[in-house]
Amino acid sequence: MPFERFLKTRLFEPLGMTHTGFFIPESDVALLATLYKHGSTGELEPSDAPQLGSPADPERWPSGGGGLISTAGDYLRFAQMLENGGSLEGKRVLSPVTIALMSSNHVPDDALFKFWGADSRGLGYGLGVGMIIDAASSPQAGFSGDYSWGGLWDTHWIVSPRTGIVAVLMTQVDPRGNQSPQRTDPDFRDLLFASVEHIDAEPAQPGPGPALRATAH
Repeated sequence: MPFERFLKTRLFEPLGMTHTGFFIPESDVALLATLYKHGSTGELEPSDAPQLGSPADPERWPSGGGGLISTAGDYLRFAQMLENGGSLEGKRVLSPVTIALMSSNHVPDDALFKFWGADSRGLGYGLGVGMIIDAASSPQAGFSGDYSWGGLWDTHWIVSPRTGIVAVLMTQVDPRGNQSPQRTDPDFRDLLFASVEHIDAEPAQPGPGPALRATAH
């Protein structure tokens, strides 16, 4: 089965992700969000960098490493499925064991610090996701066990199992060729957790700490 059809039948359709795929009709190209970049002064301006091929080209490569076109609503459904342990609205697409393996650290605790530097202290990698493995030393807001991933155009999603927070950021900013590359996900995390106005602690359970449930505004 072609990869793009596998994703559609086994993942997107069961999750109700009706606006996600590698290709779109030519008539929908005008609906795509504008891609921006940071200019020499740091201000946002439309990007003139080469794109990754026309999204309406049926010969466009359905890559396993990127290139999907989606909406914030669809992407949120995907992230919510992960937070739910592999299911959404009664449709299971991944085993809870798979989710547990994905969201566990699989590199030495100091691997990211050694490779990326001080801004990656307390962070690790699961299977296809980045993780906070030590919130006390992490440079970004969150809890140990939070996991997330970002896209080339500065998109970002986060799942916070301890709080129940699931969030998606879709900024569409091209980092290539910037005078001073900037990414918004650290600010996104800070604003996200700062917006929580109430947390309920549930009974203690195995894991890095008691489960929490957050209410945001």
